[in-house]
Amino acid sequence: MQVKPTYIEDVEQIRAWSEIDIDESHRKTNPEFWLTAAPGSYFAGAIDDSDGRILYFRFDREDESTLRMHTQFAPENLVSRRRVAEAISAVLPNYSRMVQADGITGIVFETKFPELVAFMSKIGFQKAGGDDFILNFAAQAAVESA
Repeated sequence: MQVKPTYIEDVEQIRAWSEIDIDESHRKTNPEFWLTAAPGSYFAGAIDDSDGRILYFRFDREDESTLRMHTQFAPENLVSRRRVAEAISAVLPNYSRMVQADGITGIVFETKFPELVAFMSKIGFQKAGGDDFILNFAAQAAVESA
């Protein structure tokens, strides 16, 4: 898996993916939101594997110690859920360790999709209220060391 920066050249692919996304809010999001240097972004980029691009991501500060994660997945007819799960599983632990050096204690994301909730729960995210789920690094470390 490779984490890569995103550039203006990626906008057309992002637009094509978001236009057919099952999440209506993604269809309304400006594709430039996903670019690495987008204003207000803590960090944004893409994840590729040997077969190509899997997803775009963006993290914004929710507050001083929490990041909000946004994702734009490739259409399922192009990238399987298995590849998406493998990408997240491979990249998120390393990213989590990296941001802890900046005082970040957790990552939150929003979803209404039960399949994504089930997967993210397996890697340590817990219900935080409404449609939000949080990965609290201290709680995750306690579970892993038990």
